[in-house]
Amino acid sequence: MFNLQFSEILIILALALILLGPEKLPKLAKKLGRLAQDLKATTEDLKRTWEREAWEAEEEVREVGRSIRAAERVVETDAVAREGEAEAGPRAEGAEEGGDAAHHGDAHPPGAEGHGDG
Repeated sequence: MFNLQFSEILIILALALILLGPEKLPKLAKKLGRLAQDLKATTEDLKRTWEREAWEAEEEVREVGRSIRAAERVVETDAVAREGEAEAGPRAEGAEEGGDAAHHGDAHPPGAEGHGDG
Protein backbone atom coordinates (compact mmCIF):
# COMPACT_ATOMS: atom_id res chain seq x y z
CA MET A 1 0.00 0.00 0.00
CA PHE A 2 2.67 2.51 1.01
CA ASN A 3 5.44 0.52 -0.68
CA LEU A 4 7.59 0.38 2.46
CA GLN A 5 10.49 -2.00 2.75
CA PHE A 6 10.97 -4.23 5.80
CA SER A 7 13.88 -2.15 7.13
CA GLU A 8 11.78 1.03 6.93
CA ILE A 9 8.95 -0.61 8.84
CA LEU A 10 11.42 -1.71 11.56
CA ILE A 11 12.72 1.85 11.92
CA ILE A 12 9.16 3.21 12.24
CA LEU A 13 8.30 0.57 14.88
CA ALA A 14 11.49 1.31 16.83
CA LEU A 15 10.74 5.05 16.83
CA ALA A 16 7.15 4.41 17.90
CA LEU A 17 8.37 2.16 20.74
CA ILE A 18 10.81 4.81 21.91
CA LEU A 19 8.34 7.71 21.66
CA LEU A 20 5.22 5.97 23.01
CA GLY A 21 6.65 3.34 25.30
CA PRO A 22 5.73 -0.32 25.61
CA GLU A 23 2.38 0.42 27.34
CA LYS A 24 0.87 2.69 24.69
CA LEU A 25 2.23 0.96 21.57
CA PRO A 26 -0.21 -2.03 21.62
CA LYS A 27 -3.18 0.34 22.13
CA LEU A 28 -1.99 2.48 19.22
CA ALA A 29 -1.53 -0.59 17.03
CA LYS A 30 -5.06 -1.74 17.88
CA LYS A 31 -6.47 1.70 17.04
CA LEU A 32 -4.55 1.80 13.77
CA GLY A 33 -5.83 -1.67 12.91
CA ARG A 34 -9.43 -0.60 13.55
CA LEU A 35 -8.87 2.57 11.57
CA ALA A 36 -7.54 0.52 8.65
CA GLN A 37 -10.57 -1.81 8.83
CA ASP A 38 -12.98 1.12 8.96
CA LEU A 39 -11.23 2.77 6.06
CA LYS A 40 -11.39 -0.43 4.03
CA ALA A 41 -15.08 -0.94 4.85
CA THR A 42 -15.84 2.67 3.93
CA THR A 43 -14.02 2.45 0.63
CA GLU A 44 -15.77 -0.85 -0.21
CA ASP A 45 -19.14 0.72 0.60
CA LEU A 46 -18.29 3.76 -1.48
CA LYS A 47 -17.20 1.50 -4.34
CA ARG A 48 -20.45 -0.52 -4.20
CA THR A 49 -22.51 2.67 -4.07
CA TRP A 50 -20.60 4.14 -7.01
CA GLU A 51 -21.03 0.96 -9.06
CA ARG A 52 -24.75 0.78 -8.25
CA GLU A 53 -25.27 4.43 -9.22
CA ALA A 54 -23.30 3.93 -12.42
CA TRP A 55 -25.37 0.83 -13.26
CA GLU A 56 -28.63 2.73 -12.60
CA ALA A 57 -27.44 5.60 -14.79
CA GLU A 58 -26.59 3.14 -17.56
CA GLU A 59 -30.05 1.60 -17.26
CA GLU A 60 -31.65 5.04 -17.52
CA VAL A 61 -29.60 5.76 -20.64
CA ARG A 62 -30.67 2.41 -22.12
CA GLU A 63 -34.32 3.20 -21.32
CA VAL A 64 -34.03 6.60 -23.00
CA GLY A 65 -32.47 4.88 -26.01
CA ARG A 66 -35.36 2.42 -26.17
CA SER A 67 -37.86 5.29 -25.94
CA ILE A 68 -36.09 7.15 -28.72
CA ARG A 69 -36.09 4.07 -30.96
CA ALA A 70 -39.80 3.53 -30.25
CA ALA A 71 -40.53 7.17 -31.10
CA GLU A 72 -38.50 6.83 -34.30
CA ARG A 73 -40.58 3.80 -35.30
CA VAL A 74 -43.79 5.75 -34.66
CA VAL A 75 -42.53 8.68 -36.73
CA GLU A 76 -41.43 6.36 -39.54
CA THR A 77 -44.78 4.56 -39.50
CA ASP A 78 -46.60 7.90 -39.55
CA ALA A 79 -44.43 9.15 -42.42
CA VAL A 80 -45.09 5.99 -44.44
CA ALA A 81 -48.82 6.34 -43.78
CA ARG A 82 -48.76 9.97 -44.88
CA GLU A 83 -46.84 9.06 -48.03
CA GLY A 84 -49.48 6.46 -48.78
CA GLU A 85 -52.24 9.03 -48.24
CA ALA A 86 -50.42 11.57 -50.41
CA GLU A 87 -50.08 9.06 -53.24
CA ALA A 88 -53.71 7.97 -52.99
CA GLY A 89 -55.01 11.47 -52.22
CA PRO A 90 -54.74 13.27 -55.60
CA ARG A 91 -56.46 10.42 -57.44
CA ALA A 92 -59.27 10.34 -54.90
CA GLU A 93 -59.61 14.13 -54.85
CA GLY A 94 -59.67 14.35 -58.65
CA ALA A 95 -62.37 11.72 -58.81
CA GLU A 96 -64.38 13.56 -56.20
CA GLU A 97 -64.03 16.93 -57.96
CA GLY A 98 -65.25 15.52 -61.27
CA GLY A 99 -67.99 13.68 -59.54
CA ASP A 100 -69.00 16.74 -57.53
CA ALA A 101 -69.36 18.89 -60.61
CA ALA A 102 -71.47 16.27 -62.37
CA HIS A 103 -73.62 15.34 -59.41
CA HIS A 104 -74.15 18.57 -57.47
CA GLY A 105 -75.62 20.78 -60.18
CA ASP A 106 -72.46 22.80 -60.76
CA ALA A 107 -72.54 21.80 -64.43
CA HIS A 108 -75.59 22.06 -66.65
CA PRO A 109 -77.26 18.81 -67.56
CA PRO A 110 -76.89 17.84 -71.18
CA GLY A 111 -79.20 19.93 -73.39
CA ALA A 112 -80.01 22.44 -70.63
CA GLU A 113 -77.61 25.20 -71.60
CA GLY A 114 -80.25 27.47 -73.05
CA HIS A 115 -82.99 26.83 -70.48
CA GLY A 116 -83.71 29.51 -67.93
CA ASP A 117 -81.51 32.19 -69.50
CA GLY A 118 -84.44 34.06 -70.34
